[in-house]
Amino acid sequence: MSPQKESSPLLQDFDKTVETPDTKAEDDIRKEYSIDPKYTEIILQPFEYYQKLPSKNIRRKIADIFNYWYRCSKEDIDRASTAMHGLHNASLIIDDIEDGSDMRRGQPAAHIQFGVPLALNAANYVYFDSVKRIIEEKNDEATPEDRLKATLEFVNAMMVMHVAQGMEIFWRDENLKGTNSKDSKTFQHIPTEQEYFDIIVKKTAGQFVMLSESLKERSKTLYKDQPALSAHVLASSMGYHFQIRDDLLNLISNTYEAGKGFCEDITEGKYSFPIIYTLNRYHEKDGIGIDKAARLLEILRMRTTDRALKKEAYDIIEESGAFEYTKNVLREYHGKIGREVLRLGGNPVFVEHMDIFAEVF
Repeated sequence: MSPQKESSPLLQDFDKTVETPDTKAEDDIRKEYSIDPKYTEIILQPFEYYQKLPSKNIRRKIADIFNYWYRCSKEDIDRASTAMHGLHNASLIIDDIEDGSDMRRGQPAAHIQFGVPLALNAANYVYFDSVKRIIEEKNDEATPEDRLKATLEFVNAMMVMHVAQGMEIFWRDENLKGTNSKDSKTFQHIPTEQEYFDIIVKKTAGQFVMLSESLKERSKTLYKDQPALSAHVLASSMGYHFQIRDDLLNLISNTYEAGKGFCEDITEGKYSFPIIYTLNRYHEKDGIGIDKAARLLEILRMRTTDRALKKEAYDIIEESGAFEYTKNVLREYHGKIGREVLRLGGNPVFVEHMDIFAEVF
């Protein structure tokens, strides 16, 4: 039997440290990096401002719809919908800055009210706080792998939404660099309809999927683990419908005009679904079609608040058939959503909240 090798005094000290950690030191570190609520109350003013603005509570209604199948506790559904509502409002703060929007739900945007630096900081804080909540809200039985998986899924979803927002900004700003010529370079950065579905619309669809998945994780019903009962397609379709409908209503709804102004997407120079349809339909044609596409791009480039110019752009969009085309796409998604609800066994809560997905005529 070989003699047992003695460890060095240094290793012995290290072993003792591992076996009996200095909990007081750990507590001191936590205390050092804890945040006094009085400071977060100050820096989160832009975020709380949006939290208090009038809201249709869309995300709570979506949560209620999915919870008919998932049967989560009231505490769980409150937590999930509140977290997603907060995340949504944080994203709106950043969107309004990046889009140059001065109004939000009929009131001055957060960056107008509190300044760009504080507004940006508040939104970023909420993003990080959301990651922290995901880790902390996992139950005691969750393994480190479970917590890591949930965190990575959240981070990936946020990255997808940032890519979508970033590409929307890129396409918009490339047009701002353009000229009033009618050559092919003028139209080279117009997104296609397929790119809209592949990239832009995923900002909203991603939030709906995240909310559904969050509730599914808390569920103890068959809908949690049965692939055939997955609500992923339904959540994604709801998000697509909601965003396309929002794009349409921004241009044709009196209610939206009261909250954000007449045709606000034109002022933002935004490539919304009806505008993408119009530009792609017209710029592929010769003569008057090219003229109309070039003129619409020119007005978008102006970032104008002039009602007469925006009405001119509106008329070009309407003449292209974009509004009717958009309504037809919405009807297709409306039918797809209905079929998915039936496939999952029906849902009386969905029927109660049909107004979210009402067809636009």
